[in-house]
Amino acid sequence: MWECVCDCGNICLVASTSLKCGRTKSCGCLREEYLHAPKAGKKTHGKANSRLYAVWRGMKQRCNDPNSDNYHRYGGRGISVCAEWESDFTAFEKWAIENGYDETAPQGKFTVDRIDNNGNYEPSNCRLADMKTQYHNRNLPKSLKEIAEEHGLTYDAVHQRMKKGASLEDALKKPLRQKVRVLINGQYKTVKELSEKSGVPESTIYHRVRIGLDGKDIISA
Repeated sequence: MWECVCDCGNICLVASTSLKCGRTKSCGCLREEYLHAPKAGKKTHGKANSRLYAVWRGMKQRCNDPNSDNYHRYGGRGISVCAEWESDFTAFEKWAIENGYDETAPQGKFTVDRIDNNGNYEPSNCRLADMKTQYHNRNLPKSLKEIAEEHGLTYDAVHQRMKKGASLEDALKKPLRQKVRVLINGQYKTVKELSEKSGVPESTIYHRVRIGLDGKDIISA
């Protein structure tokens, strides 16, 4: 199984075979989009298949749908989408374009980041940022899945270890079995060397490399 980030922003687990053959296209938001598609003849904006539309749907889903995997971090904490965006995709699209959104940019380059993580999705509290900026802006209580990811492990691996009697601390001790060398200040260092020098756990360094951090961001406390 692979942990994937959908264009709409939701996270889901997908089997390798489904990824290779292209059978899985989304976290499920495309199916919802199809089920709620307007009837023939009704005038629409024609952007239902765009990445930005998927982002808009995902934003609303996280805030409004208790069945969403991420609802506890958004709607469950009282975070909502402003009325202007909630009912009008074109208003959200206009804001995104005015703030530099590029539909052809690499995945993760433009994500909707709330400046105040306790605030709502609204023009005055949102900006377009890459995944690295989003990472530095997080301050929410962490779930077991998030903790596992930050240690370079999967939720299933940590959960299974704890089911066998391991404490959370012990379940997180086993690092990834990867040989990674990181370029910092013009020199390549092993994860072990960086960990010993910075005091940052090896598993944390592996995770930061995996999500695209580089340089001093990898070993910052």
